[in-house]
Amino acid sequence: MNGDKFTIPSNNAELETDLMSNKRKYMDHIYATIFANYKPNQKDSLPDKMELFNFNQTSLQVIIKKQHYIITLENLIDYYINLEEYEKCDKLKRIINTLKDAIE
Repeated sequence: MNGDKFTIPSNNAELETDLMSNKRKYMDHIYATIFANYKPNQKDSLPDKMELFNFNQTSLQVIIKKQHYIITLENLIDYYINLEEYEKCDKLKRIINTLKDAIE
């Protein structure tokens, strides 16, 4: 998966089952979307928001707004630490530092 949006179930029961059985797919998609939008050598290294998922048969979307990037990245780090994927953690930490530097 390359960072393009993908469709998730709009029915709550189906969504919960899908999330539980495909957690890795969702987390990897969020990771890929962030890196597809990340521009390390620019002042605004990430856009104001990123669209992640579309709900099946609706016009609703799941987005992350800029003010929630750091917590999202920290959650991804926690997830990848549990999988012992430290290279991804390091890349995510660099983005967090870039975002924090831009705020200061």
